[in-house]
Parts: sequence; structure tokens; C-alpha cells
Amino acid sequence: MNTAGIHKEIQRRTEDLQGLLDALIAVPSPPGAESRALGFLKRLLEYMGLATSWIYLRESQLQEHPAFVPSGARHGRNLLAVWGAPRAAPGRYRILFNGHVDVVPPGELGGWASPPYQATVRDNRIYGNGAADMKGGIACLLYVLSVLIEQGLYPTKPVAVELVVDEERLGNGTLACVLAGVSAEQAMFLEPSGAHRIVTGHRGAIRFEVTIKGQGSELSSRGESTATVSQLTEVFNAIQQWRTERRAEAARVLGESRADRAPVYFGKICGGHWFSSPLVDIHINGVLGVIPGESLASVKDAFCQHFSSWPALAPLIQSKQVIINLDGGFVEPSFTPLDSRFVTGFKSAVADVLGAEPTIEHCENSGCDIRLRRLYDRDCECVWYGPAGSRCHQSNESVSLEELVGVSRVLAEWLIRECIC
Repeated sequence: MNTAGIHKEIQRRTEDLQGLLDALIAVPSPPGAESRALGFLKRLLEYMGLATSWIYLRESQLQEHPAFVPSGARHGRNLLAVWGAPRAAPGRYRILFNGHVDVVPPGELGGWASPPYQATVRDNRIYGNGAADMKGGIACLLYVLSVLIEQGLYPTKPVAVELVVDEERLGNGTLACVLAGVSAEQAMFLEPSGAHRIVTGHRGAIRFEVTIKGQGSELSSRGESTATVSQLTEVFNAIQQWRTERRAEAARVLGESRADRAPVYFGKICGGHWFSSPLVDIHINGVLGVIPGESLASVKDAFCQHFSSWPALAPLIQSKQVIINLDGGFVEPSFTPLDSRFVTGFKSAVADVLGAEPTIEHCENSGCDIRLRRLYDRDCECVWYGPAGSRCHQSNESVSLEELVGVSRVLAEWLIRECIC
């Protein structure tokens, strides 16, 4: 099939692609409040002629699974849509697309140059909450499907689309689809990789919390909680040493260019209740990176051992004055072989459409729901691919129109090769 006409049509109607993303951004969908966005997408997909159904999160099933994240959603629903079949039902599909509708909240509105729920175009970029992660990827897919359908093209085998909740809280939405029997030979996750970049694997992550139990009588004559501050300094020193050792291990396993793939960072520190009171119960929350080939259990054990052997902290851990908690949530590392049929075939499509070999990232420095299909869905081959964004999870998040069009052209080419020709 000559696909030149399809590519020309995709490039000609970019205002439709932009309009679709505008509409998605206009519907707020923070974790736990995705229903309106899902309702909008259900109506749109049915208008396009796709069959749809709901896949419900069932707490009893989720809790029994080793990938269940206690801090994530326990109830709710995902949307399953199928192109090329009279009904949407769980089953084994040749191709499946996964998109998460939840987005990280916009934070302080004063940090935005334009309203976060009103798509704004500046310098050929579209700004808005979730523009890149990952409403841009969802918009690309739905735009491509609409163009192919209008051209009278349909798949020889049904193509599934699962639009899920809870990815930003570590994935119980996608897990519910897997447990419901939605399965695939090849799954593409529409995360923001970049049009010229394919991600085949990612590191894992373990959420941690270190708590320092302060003493109410610690306040010195100078107004300092001396003991607690000293303990906090030792915790920071121990974390810094762990970071150094883990960087060396990642460089040894993955190469120096990927030495940052086993990070440790703390994004939240809180403690005390009044500016002139002693520091009580300081909480340090962060993430430990896990590289492919490592188990979550081994990294947890090593982290606890590291702290327990730190001279200034060992007695405090033993006396429960310093407490380490590693049960806040996790993402398992995942990897699809570079020589798999999916990776080689999709790589060819990207190169042919964009005129250059794509970069292959086999250990992305973040995680997503890919691992739930790769590890628990009968050897499903997985990649993530979507329009690259700027400032994901932050104010002034954006995606370029050029990226949106490039990704759309690649998706169209690959779909035509895999399930239409």
C-alpha cells in the first residue's frame, strides 16, 4: 500500500490534532478524578465507530497480586476500546495501545504563564496540564485512527486501546486490565519518548521514608533542636554515600553513559509543628532506583543494611529513634529485548518515516506501566513511544506541534504495516 497519501493527510489537518489535544487538556484529570476525561474519550471513540467497555478495578483481585501498589487506587474503572471488532471485551490482541488519562496536578497556578486547563500555543508549542504526559500521546493515537477510518482503512485483526487510571500513583489501573484478561502480543505505551526515540526498558523504583523521632525536651538555650539536627545530617550523609555507591554499580552494569539509572533522591522533607518548638518526627520521603536484573527485595535489603551499618545511625535504628519504611510503593524494572520482532519492526517504521535511525533507550531513567504487561502478560513485547514534552509534572508543561505530527505519522505507518496491509 502506498502510504504517501495518508502522511500528507496527517500533515494537512494538524488543526484537528491540535483541537483534540486542546479538548483533552480542558478536562482536568488528576489521580482519583479521571471520570470526566474517560467519559469524554468514550463518547469520542464511539463516535469514531470503535466498540467500548469499562474495565473495573476490583480491590480483592488487586490486593492479591504481587504488583499491587497499596498507595494507588483500589476502586474505579478503565476504558477499553477496540478498533475492528463489534464489541470490546477482554482477550488476546495482536496490538494494544496503553494511555493513562491521569496527570500530575498543576500545582501552584501562579507558576503558570497561561491557565493550565486552557491549551495555549506559543512558539509552535502547546502548553497545558498533561500536554505531554500523556494527553499528547493519546491525542496522536486517536487522531491517527480517525484519519485511517476516514480513508476507509480497517485492521485485518482487532486493535485494542486501553485508557487507564492511576499511572501516576504507580499503576493499579493497568494492573486491573491485566487481571481482567485484557492481553496483547505487542503493547505500545504512549509515554513522551520523542518522535526519534524508542524506549524498550526502564529502571525500577522503590519509595522510601526515613523517620527521625525527635524528643520534646531537645530545645537548647539557643533555640536549636541539636540532637535531631545532628541525626538529620547523618541521614543525609548516609543517603549521599548510597548514591555514590549506586552510581558506580549502574555504570558497571549499564555503562558510564547510564550511570544515573539507579538514582536516590528525596523530594519531600517535613517535620516540626511550630517555628519556636523542638523538631519532632522529621520525615524524609524519596525514591531508590532499581536497574534491570536487580530484584526489589535485594535493593531493599541492601538499603536497610547500609543504614544499619552506618556508625552514627546503627544505635538509633536499633532503638527505633530512626525508622526506615520501604512499603510506600514500587515500580519493577522492565526490559524488552532489542532483537524482538516488535522493536525491530517499529524501529524500521520510525526510520522510514522520519529519515533517520531512531535512538533506542534500553533503560529509561523513569518508570511507567510497561512492566505490568511485560512481566505479567504472557511475554508481551512492549515499548513506549510518544511526543517528547517539556517540564512534565511541572508548571508550563508543553509539547511541540512538530513532535505531535511526527509521532502521528509514525503510528500511522506502523499500523498500516502491521494490521492493515
